[in-house]
Amino acid sequence: MLRSFLAEVFIFIFSISKSPNSARYLVWAAMLSCLAIWAGFIITSAHAAEDGKSFFIGGLAGPMSGVLPPPGTYIASDTIIASAKAGASEVIPDAGLLTVGLQGDTLAEFLSVIWVAPKQVLGGNFALGAGMIAGRADAQVNAILSSIVPIKSSSADLDDKVTAFGDPVLIAKLGWHNGPFHWNIGSILNIPVGQYDAGQLVNMGFNRWILDVSTGFTYFDPKNGIEITAAPGVTFNGKNSDTNYRTGTEFHVDVTAMAHLSKQFAIGVGAYHYEQLTGDSGAGAVLGSFKGQVSGIGPVLSYNFQLGSRPVSTKLRYFEDFSANNRMPAKVFLLSVAMPLSVSRQ
Repeated sequence: MLRSFLAEVFIFIFSISKSPNSARYLVWAAMLSCLAIWAGFIITSAHAAEDGKSFFIGGLAGPMSGVLPPPGTYIASDTIIASAKAGASEVIPDAGLLTVGLQGDTLAEFLSVIWVAPKQVLGGNFALGAGMIAGRADAQVNAILSSIVPIKSSSADLDDKVTAFGDPVLIAKLGWHNGPFHWNIGSILNIPVGQYDAGQLVNMGFNRWILDVSTGFTYFDPKNGIEITAAPGVTFNGKNSDTNYRTGTEFHVDVTAMAHLSKQFAIGVGAYHYEQLTGDSGAGAVLGSFKGQVSGIGPVLSYNFQLGSRPVSTKLRYFEDFSANNRMPAKVFLLSVAMPLSVSRQ
């Protein structure tokens, strides 16, 4: 059902790509956001998400992630819809619980604001920003084998749900440009103050400090419309003090290839790979190192338009995981919308 829905959305976007009436774009963008949310409730009747999740969201870096925009202030919205499911007899550690057959889905919205300084730093553009995620999540398990913390699920058994804010993040980036080549380095700091309850099947927060350090590289030649983007990074995890569990250091990379058919419309394919460099540790890591890895691939669309005098960028992506090991394979739908609030005059 999700695939047929996405096909209809892609046709919808393409059909409006030649419309000259910019006044209607706001309505279309709102319709697309509503459709994305509606799709999230179609994916599963549970409307849910897993705990024990990684900070890295495969495919989120996406097209043009190596490009830092010119000086100004920008706002971005990322709608994230994910459905993940472990094997019926697979054991997964989750918020102090040892679960069997964990499955869940999430519908979340990540809002971020970034400010690009008017003056260059080290010959590049310097940016600072912040973001916050909120959403609704649900999870179910076939069984709970054991718990190192008191169980806090409302039914104290196999089903749990929550609607809450997750952890806020702080963002810093430094980017450079040279003709068709664009690259940047950046970091994201996760601050563990969002909703989290040890012994609960599903949580929106991580309950640990997280530092993600990444780079982005984009080659884009407007003459031939070819774009190649790669965004590798490493995630360093602090200890979850409530469960005495420390997730290992994680490597991740997003790769995107796009054909820009016009200034407004591009189509392509994206892929990602995630792999733990070090194993999990701490008293709560009862399964040992439990090192995980997973890869994913899927179609990518981007569409740009003017909202009055403001340029708006949209990206639509769908990914399915494969080659998962000690991870819950997921199906992920992402809708990103970004626009400037103000642009500094040079």
